[in-house]
Amino acid sequence: MQIFNLGSFPKNHAFSDYELQPLNHEDDRKKFESTGAQAAFYWYSQGDYDGQGKCLFVKDNKWYLKDLGHCSCYGPLDDGGDSLTLVEPWLNNLDEAKDKCSEELWTNEIEPLVNLAIVNGFDQNRKKSKEKFAWLFGDE
Repeated sequence: MQIFNLGSFPKNHAFSDYELQPLNHEDDRKKFESTGAQAAFYWYSQGDYDGQGKCLFVKDNKWYLKDLGHCSCYGPLDDGGDSLTLVEPWLNNLDEAKDKCSEELWTNEIEPLVNLAIVNGFDQNRKKSKEKFAWLFGDE
């Protein structure tokens, strides 16, 4: 399984009381792998007693969105057990993504993950390279 960290707060989005945190401990990797997904694209930040984030998974050519927000009772990858559960596909393809959420949620939290998936070759309909599409990440 491939795991991609956005590595920054999403565009136009910042939490003053939070710090970006990678989910790269062995426990985290096991939970990601427990989904059976081919790849995960995420951003995650942690506060004093809670965390915020989103994760986009691809499994069997279906897309799943997981909210990584949590309180201190559990962690960002917990579903009350030892593994993450991908219950129902959120998308059949990435072209549907924008229609599935509000403009604010799309722009601030989801679009950066969709772009990360595209430039890493996980959209069958588009073959894009990071160099050619640097504008997606503001690297012009």
